[in-house]
Amino acid sequence: MKIIFKAIFLFFLLNTGLYAQSDCPDAIVVCGNDDYYGLDATGIGVQELTTNVCSSVEHNTIWLKVMIKDGGTLGFVITPEEIDDLVVDFDFWIFGPNVTCDDLGTSIRCSTTNPLAAGLDYNTTGMNDVETDVSEGPGADGNSFIEWMEVNDDDIYYLIIDRPHGASNFSLEWTGTATFHDIPSFNNPDNIPLDIVKCDNDGIDDESTTFDLTIYETMFFGDQTDVELTYHLSENDMVTGENPIENPESFVNTSTPQTIYMKMTNEITGCYSNESFTISVTAGIGTPEDIKICDDDGIYEFDFSDNEIALLNENTNASITYYTSLENAENLVDAIESPYQNQTPYQSEEIWARLDKTDEDCIDFASFIIEPLNIPVFQTPNNTPLDITICNGNTPIIFDLTINEDLMRGTQENILFTYYEDIAGEPSVTPISSPENYNSTSPPQLIHIKISNNSTECYTMGTFTINATPGAGVPENLTQCGDGGIATFNLSINDNIIINGNENTIVNYYSTEEDAINQENTIGPEYQNQIAFTSETIWARMDKTEEGCTDYVSFTINPSSNPIFNAQNNTPPDITLCDNDGTDDGLVIFDLTINETTLQGEQENISFTYYEDNDGTPSDTPITSPEEYSNTTSPQIIHVTITNTTTECTTNSSFNLFVTPSAGIPENLHLCDSNGIAEFNLSENNETIANGNDGVIITYFLTEIDAQNNENSINTLYENTIAFEDEQIWARVEMPDGNCYDTTSFTISVTSEPILYNLDDIDINLIKCDRDGTDDIATSFDLTEHEIMFTNDQNNVEFSYYLTLEDAVASENEIETPESFINTSSPQTIYIRLTNTLTGCYTTENFSITIDYTLTTGEPQDLLLCDTEENGYQLFNLSENTALISNGLSNTAVTYYASLENAENEINALSNFYTNATPYFNQTIWARLENTAGCFGYGITSFTIGILPLPEIDYTLNIVDFTSFKNSISITINNNPEAYEFSMDGIIYTDNNIFQNLIPNLYTVYIRSKDNCKTIEIEVPILNYPKFFTPNGDGTNEVWNVSNIYSFPKARVIILDRYGKIIKSYLGNQKGWDGTYNGRNLPSTDYWFMLEFNSGRIINGHFSLIR
Repeated sequence: MKIIFKAIFLFFLLNTGLYAQSDCPDAIVVCGNDDYYGLDATGIGVQELTTNVCSSVEHNTIWLKVMIKDGGTLGFVITPEEIDDLVVDFDFWIFGPNVTCDDLGTSIRCSTTNPLAAGLDYNTTGMNDVETDVSEGPGADGNSFIEWMEVNDDDIYYLIIDRPHGASNFSLEWTGTATFHDIPSFNNPDNIPLDIVKCDNDGIDDESTTFDLTIYETMFFGDQTDVELTYHLSENDMVTGENPIENPESFVNTSTPQTIYMKMTNEITGCYSNESFTISVTAGIGTPEDIKICDDDGIYEFDFSDNEIALLNENTNASITYYTSLENAENLVDAIESPYQNQTPYQSEEIWARLDKTDEDCIDFASFIIEPLNIPVFQTPNNTPLDITICNGNTPIIFDLTINEDLMRGTQENILFTYYEDIAGEPSVTPISSPENYNSTSPPQLIHIKISNNSTECYTMGTFTINATPGAGVPENLTQCGDGGIATFNLSINDNIIINGNENTIVNYYSTEEDAINQENTIGPEYQNQIAFTSETIWARMDKTEEGCTDYVSFTINPSSNPIFNAQNNTPPDITLCDNDGTDDGLVIFDLTINETTLQGEQENISFTYYEDNDGTPSDTPITSPEEYSNTTSPQIIHVTITNTTTECTTNSSFNLFVTPSAGIPENLHLCDSNGIAEFNLSENNETIANGNDGVIITYFLTEIDAQNNENSINTLYENTIAFEDEQIWARVEMPDGNCYDTTSFTISVTSEPILYNLDDIDINLIKCDRDGTDDIATSFDLTEHEIMFTNDQNNVEFSYYLTLEDAVASENEIETPESFINTSSPQTIYIRLTNTLTGCYTTENFSITIDYTLTTGEPQDLLLCDTEENGYQLFNLSENTALISNGLSNTAVTYYASLENAENEINALSNFYTNATPYFNQTIWARLENTAGCFGYGITSFTIGILPLPEIDYTLNIVDFTSFKNSISITINNNPEAYEFSMDGIIYTDNNIFQNLIPNLYTVYIRSKDNCKTIEIEVPILNYPKFFTPNGDGTNEVWNVSNIYSFPKARVIILDRYGKIIKSYLGNQKGWDGTYNGRNLPSTDYWFMLEFNSGRIINGHFSLIR
């Protein structure tokens, strides 16, 4: 049997950190027919293991309760997820059958084998049908598997899995024929959605309402028996069965959306399954605002639409209807329409709104109040505010606007009065801040009053007048043009205004209000201002002698400045017109007034007068028709006077009249180009077209019509469209003030450039060597060498040569004798100009002329000599590199130098036989290669000379001997081993430091440094011994000895018989054993020997003596 079951509920439980399964009472019941994956034995729990032969305790455990449904064989395999990490170790125990947690008894199966200690190459464990042992461990004992069990129907066992070492989850695969009880299932035959959505219609807008979570219980159970269903708020509670919802039929959600977890448990087997669904609360009806309206009769048509958005509460697919009672709203009876008229004056009504959400089957209700409010009135005759009149005995005039409030309030409560000044028949926005002390500046004055109920905010507006007996009139400010800002004012001009129609009055003037009050320091009526161009305040005192009344007023005297021309430097601008009237006489009609608006600027009451010039001064007679004035010359001076018609102050200036000539006649433009298309700079004609006019705007066009209409202008950088075909270009010249324009035209054309042919693409650069007898890196070049190739049958062309591109383009500073030009630098660039003598078109090219002054040297070798004298110096033959440096060149010489500077300057040459300058320090030698005949030139290269110290060879020999053909010698170099090579004959050397398959013999081993500075020879004996000898007097094989032992003169050889008796003892430099003992022959038999070296090495063996 192989049972397959994926216990999803277990994964949640263990992977979310619950450790309730670490103790027996909370053991997980094994149900269903699947394996377990992703199990995590991390619980600590209580030590509950009782007696077990596997001798271990709990570390990180998980408890399983195995309830058998159908008996049979029961096995399993525990597989760690970290299957290759042998540190991970899982143990297990089984107790049962049919035991309880408080009396587990002795384990009937267990395995605590450690895979590392047992030398296993796997870390799985379990029970199978192969093994015969029922327990194993701890440590190295066992192979981690034991015999599986025979179980009976309805048996109950406890399986404890523990992880004492490592960190890993694991899977559990059941094997065998036994089966487990089925888990209950959630029946949903029609696969209906389980989520529940309700709207928040419980009267509290808190996204919470009551749900019946049990509505699908009957469907879930189906025909299953002995099962119960609990509801939980978390996965953990669902798995452990803790904290079930007590009243799932009336559960109030705590969030939205909220997940509900269901656990269906078989009450007999304890097996369970789980399911979840979501409950969500959508918005109910919103909270409307009460509607209160101020009305004069208490009956009003109320518009509910202002509450519509609030009532919908962001719900879509919803509708709102209105009713006069909740009962009507619930029963959909007698809906009312908006606008709605209340029934009883000044009586509030409650209106009920019903929300219907058709797609959610949701209904909700809310109510609001409608109420017509009473408007307060002025409880005075005709419901009109009372006027206020006072006698103007003092200035300023102060009114108490509140004196009639009690009369106007009457019996009304919660009344508030607010006062406003009048602005064009309407009350001011800002109320009067101090109505008890209101300063009226011009009685009679209209005052607006607002009577309002400060509870309902309903109000009524009215007006009343405040008045006073006449005081002094408001005098006019006086303006006078003065010389230098000082003017004489006639203050009495304001007398009648100040008297203001009053009789029996006296008016006097003062410089300050204090003087006016105290009647001191009277001024005027003729008065001169004190500070130039500075206004002054003049105080007037009016005394009404019969009424005993005095009033004070002030006005300003302004020494007026002359008007100005609102232009730069207070000067009117010149006027320019084009002479485009058909007669080129320089006379046109000007509108002299064209700039008046600009010149006036923000000044008021301004007039302008124009005059012709009379020898630098204005004529006496103004120009009568300045709007249509014909000039008499160009330029012409016009005089203008600007006058302030109020103050009659004036300012004089002048400006010029200019008549602009028409456009000039431009030149045709011609360019050279090889393909007939070229870019023309049309602005080259700007100066000619401007015809001496400054600041003109010149634009170019392809047609005369476009030029006239100022449309489709082209860029001044213009590329012709048809190769080698002339085009006509039109120019429009426009004056800067835009008053006039003119048009003209010219032709553009393209002519082909001559071509410098190089059909075979040869290198046209010239290279020569300096062989003219003077070593100056200069010689004569024929620059015309390629002219025939360049021309290629072109006619009417000529060549010229230049030292710069600028000269070639400008055709200046031509090289006079290009056939014998001596270069001035190397390399040097020469510029060719090929010109068509008929069209003047040309093309340019450049090439270089170079003196080949460099000899290419060969690559010398570094010279390294061994330190044979062991003092760091050696005599080097530098000429060993001469042939390499000459590189096969004839007629050359090589000279050696100690520095690059010396080599370049040919000073302090070295002898070919040269001793290094510094011991044990590499030195660079510089070699100069020169021609001894032909072209001048040289090359410089370098190489290194150095001293190689004699190495100290630190080695170790490892000898394998006393074999017939498997003997070997290996040499270990203890310092810098890669610097040495090895040989057995002193001729052929190799990097291999092991010599094998040697027969016993005396060998010479050579060790040589790879720089050939040192070689050592080592004699190495390969020892062996004969297996028998025949001392029978025939002269052959008469003595037994270890071969080549003489190489170890102090080694000792001891001969023993088979009883261990010493027969002979001798040294390596002595003769071997002749088969005798105390002078007599010993019998044929086997004998033993022991060979002792001074190093402590001992060789034992035996051989035969044969007679």
